[in-house]
Amino acid sequence: MTGAPSGVQVTATSLDGNWTLVVNNLNASAQTVSVRLPSSGASATMAYRTSASENMAAIGLPPMSAGTASLNLPAQSITTYVFHAG
Repeated sequence: MTGAPSGVQVTATSLDGNWTLVVNNLNASAQTVSVRLPSSGASATMAYRTSASENMAAIGLPPMSAGTASLNLPAQSITTYVFHAG
């Protein structure tokens, strides 16, 4: 993964047509990150967040457009997203 803003760490793995992204926002402010997946037909299937007020809480799926996901990351949070390649 490349192109993440300063203070945002992204780790990506792929298995059986699914992509898992673990996104760590170390910043004291919220960040928005756009991530382009390798398939334009990709869709989000799960999302979970840990923050000062959440503990592996299920959250809404990120909006997708032509294989690009818009990730909204609260300050000092770790969010896990799962995408199906489609």
